[in-house]
Amino acid sequence: MRRTKAFTLIELLVVIAIIALLIAILLPALSKNRKIARKLQCETQIKQYALATVNYATDYQDKIASYTWRPGNYQTKYADLKNANSDWDAAMNQATDIVRRGTQWDTALRPLRRRIPHRRFTHLVINDYLQQRLPEKSMACPEDKILLDWQGQATPAGDQLDPDPTDPRTAAIPYYPFSSTYQIVPASWVKDQRDGTGDTVDQYIADHNLFWMAETPYGKRRLNEVVFPSRKVFVFEYHDRHLARIPLFYAYEDARCSVAMFDGSAGSPYTGDANPGFLPNAPSNPAPTRYWYDPSIYSYEPPTRSGERRERITGYYRWTRGGLKGIDYGANEIDTGQIR
Repeated sequence: MRRTKAFTLIELLVVIAIIALLIAILLPALSKNRKIARKLQCETQIKQYALATVNYATDYQDKIASYTWRPGNYQTKYADLKNANSDWDAAMNQATDIVRRGTQWDTALRPLRRRIPHRRFTHLVINDYLQQRLPEKSMACPEDKILLDWQGQATPAGDQLDPDPTDPRTAAIPYYPFSSTYQIVPASWVKDQRDGTGDTVDQYIADHNLFWMAETPYGKRRLNEVVFPSRKVFVFEYHDRHLARIPLFYAYEDARCSVAMFDGSAGSPYTGDANPGFLPNAPSNPAPTRYWYDPSIYSYEPPTRSGERRERITGYYRWTRGGLKGIDYGANEIDTGQIR
């Protein structure tokens, strides 16, 4: 009877070492491939956002998707959403109505307050053109672990996210799971710049997440007002999570966030290759909007590049010179300072 030769301890250790070496070689490549796949998924999602808006415009007289409720002009079954005193109030009520109906939470979900729903919640308006889910998973970048975690914890009271549901300053927290990684440019829902009828919305200099809210009609912008649709950013990822070694705020020059243009094309261009933008309420001023990026205010945002508490940055395509009439990539800025 023949005896089977057994591995010696040395031979076994050599085999284990070879396997470990192969794993060490292959894992970075697999990790890189997964990261590339997540980047492509993000660009696909942001493209889907832009195309859903185009489809909305086709059905609604070329209007760019935005909140449509106005004081005295709305339809809702909820008595606590019938008290708007401004377009801003009406927009918050409309966002509340959409989430309540989409989740069937009804009045268990308190009204949205103290937020500009046009910034991180505009996708709610086109929910029927997406996948009709709330929360809508495609509105979270696959690298946005915080938002994905929030989506998994959605409750009408926001009790797992909100340390004090009775504090009016935290009234928006139950809505965090319904927010989006992606933001649309302000010119898609307010007028491009100051004109003879007064100011428009512009940047709050001390906080990168806040705007000065002018008394001006919100919404009512149309796709035919976009002069350079293939060169004007419409939707953008707020942080570069894919190509930066450490996640970067979109406005750093070397950030490469996923963006979608008004023609539906998508990519990840360098922010610094875009035109610097302008001051919407001083359109003839050659200077761009400059404001403070201060992530210390919000625990879920990446640090500044320098490691300092805050840094002064340029607005770029968030505040395109001329708004919908302007250009972000591929050509010099258009001087719209005297356009009325």
